[in-house]
Amino acid sequence: MRLIDADALIESANEFEAYGYVSAFEISLAPTVDAVQVVRCKDCRYCERYNDSDIYYCTYFENNYMLIPKPDYGYCSRGERKDDETD
Repeated sequence: MRLIDADALIESANEFEAYGYVSAFEISLAPTVDAVQVVRCKDCRYCERYNDSDIYYCTYFENNYMLIPKPDYGYCSRGERKDDETD
């Protein structure tokens, strides 16, 4: 998957009087944006629920005996998707 700059694509289409209409081929040629996909805590292999509550904690640093509370929508640079799922 690649993330495209939709604004640039529409602007380019409007230059040729397409008024925002673009074909699948033109979309495939669209410029990409500089972005990184993240794994949200709720989808991360290191995130576990605390005693069936709404509190999640990160087990990445478990060897330090430190539980770090995390929101389910949070993320970090160490996130790894559970079961190697891909988008």
